[in-house]
Amino acid sequence: MPNTCWAPGCKTGYASVDSTGRHLFKVPDDAERIKVWQRHIPRVGQLSSKHYICDLHFKEQFLLKTYSSVNIAD
Repeated sequence: MPNTCWAPGCKTGYASVDSTGRHLFKVPDDAERIKVWQRHIPRVGQLSSKHYICDLHFKEQFLLKTYSSVNIAD
């Protein structure tokens, strides 16, 4: 079963919706961080580290759009 977004009303990840280009972030394992995420996601139910939230629910400034690696051998 594919991962789906846990945010209320979001259909990202469902087969009936084109989620091309969407990224799903796994909810952190840390209990304190889960509480922070839970406060910002207005959904009834308990958020857990088994859930995912898609990029639509994050402010643009918090999304890293490029990746660069550093070669530590140099």
